[in-house]
Amino acid sequence: MNERIAAIIKETGIKRVDFAKRLNLSPPYISELCSGKTKPSDRTILDICREFNISENWLRTGSGEMFIQLSRSQEVADFTSRILKGDDLSAVSLQFLHN
Repeated sequence: MNERIAAIIKETGIKRVDFAKRLNLSPPYISELCSGKTKPSDRTILDICREFNISENWLRTGSGEMFIQLSRSQEVADFTSRILKGDDLSAVSLQFLHN
């Protein structure tokens, strides 16, 4: 699972510190997850899936697609929610604008 967590960080184009912030986790803990030194709790797995629109099945097993496909209205709602929360949208906005 550590390789898949590292792949999420790479694919989303954010820094580990920003990944940690979005999950309310410490950067050292994220490093431990990526290295395989620590296994994520079920809560952390669910938080990663929710926050980054990741398939739980893919994260746990590697089967299927990494991202859950959202409808355009779901993408707009997610983007709007991130704006209202004050998230750093540098990577998200590029992905959103290209769809």
